[in-house]
Amino acid sequence: KAVAAQERAAQLAEVFSKLTVGEVVEGTVARLTDFGAFVDLGGVDGLVHVSEISHDRVKNPADVLTKGDKVNVKILALDTEKGRISLSIKATQRGPWDEAADQIAAGAVLEGTVKRVKDFGAFVEILPGIEGLVHVSQISNKRIENPSEVLKSGDKVQ
Repeated sequence: KAVAAQERAAQLAEVFSKLTVGEVVEGTVARLTDFGAFVDLGGVDGLVHVSEISHDRVKNPADVLTKGDKVNVKILALDTEKGRISLSIKATQRGPWDEAADQIAAGAVLEGTVKRVKDFGAFVEILPGIEGLVHVSQISNKRIENPSEVLKSGDKVQ
Protein backbone atom coordinates (compact mmCIF):
# COMPACT_ATOMS: atom_id res chain seq x y z
CA LYS A 1 0.00 0.00 0.00
CA ALA A 2 2.80 2.40 0.85
CA VAL A 3 4.50 1.81 -2.52
CA ALA A 4 1.19 2.36 -4.36
CA ALA A 5 0.61 5.58 -2.41
CA GLN A 6 4.10 6.83 -3.30
CA GLU A 7 3.57 6.00 -6.97
CA ARG A 8 0.20 7.78 -6.94
CA ALA A 9 1.73 10.85 -5.26
CA ALA A 10 4.53 10.96 -7.85
CA GLN A 11 2.03 10.60 -10.69
CA LEU A 12 -0.15 13.38 -9.24
CA ALA A 13 2.85 15.68 -8.83
CA GLU A 14 3.91 15.06 -12.43
CA VAL A 15 0.44 15.75 -13.85
CA PHE A 16 -0.08 18.82 -11.65
CA SER A 17 3.25 20.26 -12.83
CA LYS A 18 2.13 19.97 -16.48
CA LEU A 19 -1.37 21.47 -16.05
CA THR A 20 -2.41 25.08 -15.58
CA VAL A 21 -5.76 26.59 -14.64
CA GLY A 22 -7.59 27.81 -17.76
CA GLU A 23 -5.86 25.36 -20.09
CA VAL A 24 -7.95 23.18 -22.41
CA VAL A 25 -6.82 19.55 -22.66
CA GLU A 26 -8.17 16.31 -24.07
CA GLY A 27 -9.14 13.48 -21.78
CA THR A 28 -11.10 10.24 -21.72
CA VAL A 29 -14.25 9.67 -19.68
CA ALA A 30 -13.14 7.10 -17.10
CA ARG A 31 -16.34 6.68 -15.08
CA LEU A 32 -19.74 8.25 -14.55
CA THR A 33 -21.54 9.03 -11.29
CA ASP A 34 -24.79 10.78 -10.38
CA PHE A 35 -22.86 13.99 -9.63
CA GLY A 36 -20.54 14.10 -12.64
CA ALA A 37 -17.94 12.40 -14.79
CA PHE A 38 -14.36 11.54 -13.98
CA VAL A 39 -12.04 12.23 -16.90
CA ASP A 40 -8.62 10.59 -17.21
CA LEU A 41 -5.95 13.17 -18.01
CA GLY A 42 -3.09 10.73 -18.42
CA GLY A 43 -3.13 8.61 -15.30
CA VAL A 44 -4.92 11.10 -13.06
CA ASP A 45 -8.67 11.70 -13.01
CA GLY A 46 -10.35 15.08 -12.81
CA LEU A 47 -14.02 15.70 -12.06
CA VAL A 48 -16.46 17.36 -14.43
CA HIS A 49 -19.37 18.23 -12.12
CA VAL A 50 -22.81 17.59 -13.64
CA SER A 51 -23.37 21.38 -13.82
CA GLU A 52 -20.23 21.73 -16.00
CA ILE A 53 -21.08 19.07 -18.60
CA SER A 54 -23.36 21.11 -20.86
CA HIS A 55 -25.08 24.46 -21.18
CA ASP A 56 -28.33 22.48 -21.26
CA ARG A 57 -29.69 20.98 -18.06
CA VAL A 58 -28.22 17.52 -17.40
CA LYS A 59 -29.90 15.31 -14.80
CA ASN A 60 -27.76 12.25 -15.31
CA PRO A 61 -24.26 12.41 -16.85
CA ALA A 62 -24.85 9.01 -18.49
CA ASP A 63 -27.52 10.67 -20.67
CA VAL A 64 -24.82 12.79 -22.33
CA LEU A 65 -21.52 10.93 -21.88
CA THR A 66 -20.29 7.36 -22.22
CA LYS A 67 -17.29 5.71 -20.61
CA GLY A 68 -14.41 5.91 -23.10
CA ASP A 69 -15.58 9.13 -24.81
CA LYS A 70 -12.79 11.54 -25.79
CA VAL A 71 -13.64 15.03 -24.51
CA ASN A 72 -12.02 18.45 -24.41
CA VAL A 73 -12.06 19.92 -20.92
CA LYS A 74 -11.03 23.23 -19.42
CA ILE A 75 -9.16 23.12 -16.13
CA LEU A 76 -11.11 25.16 -13.58
CA ALA A 77 -9.08 24.44 -10.46
CA LEU A 78 -6.09 22.44 -9.25
CA ASP A 79 -6.05 21.49 -5.56
CA THR A 80 -2.59 20.05 -4.95
CA GLU A 81 -3.23 19.46 -1.24
CA LYS A 82 -6.30 17.26 -1.82
CA GLY A 83 -5.13 15.96 -5.20
CA ARG A 84 -8.26 17.17 -6.98
CA ILE A 85 -8.73 18.58 -10.46
CA SER A 86 -11.96 20.44 -11.32
CA LEU A 87 -12.87 20.39 -15.00
CA SER A 88 -15.51 21.80 -17.35
CA ILE A 89 -16.72 20.57 -20.71
CA LYS A 90 -19.21 23.39 -21.26
CA ALA A 91 -16.47 26.03 -20.87
CA THR A 92 -14.92 24.68 -24.09
CA GLN A 93 -18.13 25.20 -26.09
CA ARG A 94 -20.06 28.21 -27.37
CA GLY A 95 -22.97 28.86 -25.08
CA PRO A 96 -26.53 29.73 -25.94
CA TRP A 97 -25.89 33.35 -24.95
CA ASP A 98 -23.12 33.60 -27.55
CA GLU A 99 -25.58 32.46 -30.20
CA ALA A 100 -28.23 34.89 -28.92
CA ALA A 101 -25.80 37.81 -29.09
CA ASP A 102 -25.20 36.98 -32.76
CA GLN A 103 -28.93 36.81 -33.58
CA ILE A 104 -30.54 39.52 -31.46
CA ALA A 105 -29.90 43.26 -31.54
CA ALA A 106 -30.55 45.52 -28.54
CA GLY A 107 -34.01 47.05 -28.78
CA ALA A 108 -35.39 44.30 -31.02
CA VAL A 109 -39.00 43.18 -30.49
CA LEU A 110 -39.22 39.39 -30.32
CA GLU A 111 -41.93 36.81 -29.96
CA GLY A 112 -41.51 34.31 -27.17
CA THR A 113 -43.30 31.71 -25.09
CA VAL A 114 -44.04 32.21 -21.39
CA LYS A 115 -42.30 29.40 -19.52
CA ARG A 116 -42.87 30.31 -15.86
CA VAL A 117 -44.88 32.96 -14.08
CA LYS A 118 -43.66 34.21 -10.68
CA ASP A 119 -44.85 37.00 -8.36
CA PHE A 120 -42.18 39.37 -9.69
CA GLY A 121 -42.57 38.66 -13.42
CA ALA A 122 -42.58 36.06 -16.18
CA PHE A 123 -39.77 34.10 -17.78
CA VAL A 124 -40.14 34.10 -21.56
CA GLU A 125 -38.18 31.81 -23.90
CA ILE A 126 -37.08 33.85 -26.94
CA LEU A 127 -34.73 31.28 -28.51
CA PRO A 128 -34.22 27.61 -27.68
CA GLY A 129 -32.58 27.55 -24.25
CA ILE A 130 -32.65 31.36 -23.90
CA GLU A 131 -35.08 32.87 -21.43
CA GLY A 132 -35.49 36.45 -20.35
CA LEU A 133 -37.33 37.96 -17.42
CA VAL A 134 -40.19 40.36 -18.11
CA HIS A 135 -40.56 42.25 -14.83
CA VAL A 136 -44.10 42.70 -13.49
CA SER A 137 -43.81 46.46 -14.14
CA GLN A 138 -43.20 45.77 -17.87
CA ILE A 139 -46.04 43.30 -18.49
CA SER A 140 -48.89 45.78 -18.93
CA ASN A 141 -49.50 49.50 -19.25
CA LYS A 142 -52.03 49.11 -16.43
CA ARG A 143 -50.93 48.34 -12.89
CA ILE A 144 -51.16 44.64 -12.06
CA GLU A 145 -50.48 43.00 -8.71
CA ASN A 146 -49.50 39.58 -9.97
CA PRO A 147 -48.33 38.55 -13.46
CA SER A 148 -50.62 35.50 -13.32
CA GLU A 149 -53.57 37.92 -13.72
CA VAL A 150 -52.41 38.53 -17.32
CA LEU A 151 -50.09 35.67 -18.33
CA LYS A 152 -49.93 31.90 -18.03
CA SER A 153 -47.35 29.32 -19.01
CA GLY A 154 -47.50 28.59 -22.74
CA ASP A 155 -48.76 32.03 -23.82
CA LYS A 156 -47.13 33.58 -26.90
CA VAL A 157 -46.09 37.18 -26.26
CA GLN A 158 -44.21 40.02 -27.95
